[in-house]
Amino acid sequence: MKKIIFVESRYVTYLYDEIAKKLIQNGYEVFWIILNHQFKPKNGKIVLLDYPGLKKTKAHKNNYIETVIKTDRQLRFFDKKSKNHFYHYDLKIRKAIEEIQPSLVFGEPTAFHHLISIEICKELDILYLHPGTCRYPINRFAFYKYDTLEPYKGSGDHMSKEKAIKTINQISGRETVPDYMIPPRISYKEKVVNKAKVLIGYIEGERNNTPSPFVKLIKERKNKHVLEEWNSIGKHALDTSKFITVFPIHMQPESSIDVWGRKYSDQNKVIENISKQLKDGEVLYVKPNPKSSFEINKELINIINNNDKIEALHSTVKMNDIFDKVDLFINVVGTIAIECILSNKPVISLVKTYFNNTKNSYNIGSYDEIRFIIETVISKKNYKFSNEEKIEFINTLNAFSYEGIIADTYLNKNCINPDNVNRLYKAFLDVL
Repeated sequence: MKKIIFVESRYVTYLYDEIAKKLIQNGYEVFWIILNHQFKPKNGKIVLLDYPGLKKTKAHKNNYIETVIKTDRQLRFFDKKSKNHFYHYDLKIRKAIEEIQPSLVFGEPTAFHHLISIEICKELDILYLHPGTCRYPINRFAFYKYDTLEPYKGSGDHMSKEKAIKTINQISGRETVPDYMIPPRISYKEKVVNKAKVLIGYIEGERNNTPSPFVKLIKERKNKHVLEEWNSIGKHALDTSKFITVFPIHMQPESSIDVWGRKYSDQNKVIENISKQLKDGEVLYVKPNPKSSFEINKELINIINNNDKIEALHSTVKMNDIFDKVDLFINVVGTIAIECILSNKPVISLVKTYFNNTKNSYNIGSYDEIRFIIETVISKKNYKFSNEEKIEFINTLNAFSYEGIIADTYLNKNCINPDNVNRLYKAFLDVL
């Protein structure tokens, strides 16, 4: 009998639970590592990690704990000071994994207990897979290995030429958006229930992934004022008399920038370094994320105010408003890369992945290469994809992924409908 572990991921746990129920019926032994006691599943065997409280766990040396600490969103964004819990949970999670000896572990690469689980699995040579959106084509997901964007296996699904062309035209024509970008519909009652659930977990002792409600409130109010200040300097349109470069800023905290783009997670420095490659008559516009959070800060506003090569875009400016007017996009590891590739729009990606590694996009090893790429774009020498190459590219994304939506059941209730669960179950069986 194969043993599987799911690592608790708040509301995603409830979606995993529906899959676990089917796996158990098919003869798999399912275990759970639960950090937040408010998010317990109904199916399988639960390993409930006890909260550390005030007791101190002796720090122990290993090859990964400092990296996990540097990535932690509580320390970086919510003023948490103590690091004791990392060592407490490292011991508890290791004990659980070593005792269960699973064939495979499923979880996210987001919170510190996920990252600790990933590192332990690497050491023990146990495969850890993160099921998550593949961005495009929509309504599909992929399994990624450990804390990377390297896909594991895939459905091998192949689109017909007609369907591929239609999908490409929808993406390049900006007629569709990835699943995770669709605004959720949440009732007032659901919001109240969610806040109560999170608060109860905090009171019970889960204070290492859940920020203090008081600190969170202060931060949110401060963010609101910072965004107002941002918008006071934000431009509503692009100056088309200049060479236009756009950096769509990643929302933080978020695994796409804090884990996959860890080297570039200080976006203020990234923006400064890009601006150093610009000459007179060239400008870098910084576009806020539609769900702006901690990535918009006073330091960034000061950088923009003191640099005539950088401009802020107002938060109401949509990508559709500016896309055709942009000469070059620069991003860390964003979905914009796929949209640019299929639209023959020059794009630089700072982190190389399976979805941005093409002839008509640029992956760079240093900021100095930006200057050369700008000159290439100005001279109109940038490589363009043929229709055949675009079809091959979209089919590569399709083959690496599976049909179905992996989502938070609080933000997307449709993901837990029987049809979607069945699609997900078949995909999980395929990798198992």
